[in-house]
Amino acid sequence: MNVEQDYFMVLGLRPGASPTEIKTAYRRLAKLYHPDHDRSLDAEVKYKEIRIAYEKLRDCHLTGDMSAGPSAGHEPSVQTKWTSADWETEYDVSNRRIPLEWKNLPSIFISSLKEMPIDVYFRGIFVLAIAFKSLDMPLNPVLPYGKLVTLFYVTSWVFFVFFRYYFSPYEWPFLERFFAGFVYGAILAILINCFYTTPGITLIWTGIHAVMSIWALLIHLDELLHPYK
Repeated sequence: MNVEQDYFMVLGLRPGASPTEIKTAYRRLAKLYHPDHDRSLDAEVKYKEIRIAYEKLRDCHLTGDMSAGPSAGHEPSVQTKWTSADWETEYDVSNRRIPLEWKNLPSIFISSLKEMPIDVYFRGIFVLAIAFKSLDMPLNPVLPYGKLVTLFYVTSWVFFVFFRYYFSPYEWPFLERFFAGFVYGAILAILINCFYTTPGITLIWTGIHAVMSIWALLIHLDELLHPYK
């Protein structure tokens, strides 16, 4: 087994994992063994191993040279070669989250937005536009359940900003994100059915649009470019 394979093993990944998979595994493990969460000596050693493995694999993707990792006593946070778009998001791996209190809601919202990958902003705007257009709500505001659907989308997406701050849904396994889309669509369909008399086929299509909006938001681009083997 070569050195590179050892680093993949430390992060629990198969050799050749994508940058997204490496970053996700690193953040999940680093948060688990971070000194803020586990103060044992074993955890400190494990945390250092995880960080070194992440840094080495990141540098391997950037330079193609496994010797490009940080040298002794040189903190990776000041390395100037971190320029690839694949690695532009640096994660806060500590478990220090802002306490969930009414007075902290603005700070939580802003902090969550700052941590959110930039492509998610564009995907979110695009998906909402498609959803509203598909329901003809901008052109037909008197659509019986149009106001309810609009309120549901806007409210749930604001809630998502708070939810992702504490639960990091981007890091969930693929099947959990897949299932979350179905739950989101089912909730919307149930709400419409409770307050309006709606044809079954219309209800189904409205639910499908909601499901697709969540999938488009949570899907990793690497999962489309490099399907699971």
